[in-house]
Formats: sequence, C-alpha cells, structure tokens
Amino acid sequence: MPGSPIKAFGDDKINKEVHMKEGNCLICKLVTVIVSIGAINWGLMAFFQLDLVERIFGSMTGVSKVVYGVIGVAGLVKLVSVFATICPCCKSESCKK
Repeated sequence: MPGSPIKAFGDDKINKEVHMKEGNCLICKLVTVIVSIGAINWGLMAFFQLDLVERIFGSMTGVSKVVYGVIGVAGLVKLVSVFATICPCCKSESCKK
C-alpha cells in the first residue's frame, strides 16, 4: 500500500539490522562453532553416554578443564549476544557493511 508505514522485506535498513544481529564476523562465527560443539557433546552424552572431551583429553585433566571452560565462556557470550551486541568487531563499522 502506498504511504503504508510497514516496510518491505527487501528494505536495506531492515537487511542491515538482520545482518548485524546475525554476527557474521570471525569472532561471532568462532563462538557459534564452539557452542555448537558443546551442544553436540551434550547430545552425545545424553543419548549415548559418550563424552568426547573426556575421551580425547582424559577425565578432568587440565586440558579438559580448559576445554570445558572455553565452551562455557562461549555459551555465556552467545547468550548475552542474544540481548546485546558485545562483540568488539560487530560494534565497529567492519561488520556493518
């Protein structure tokens, strides 16, 4: 409708906002991959009683604690990023192409 306040789906402003929320920078992609690996590990634990981190690095060794810590921090970053832009790359103009 002409003069309608509703914006079209192809509107550039809307597309830029969606792009910024997706977090297409390297940091955001890395966080997403780490969180996904953690989720897959939890799924394997639930369905097959298989903990890949324990199998690869040993039961609660220093390395496995670091791996669990990195996955936990990535999960927190991903959760917070749902509500706010915390990525330094996404805050800069480099992600807002």
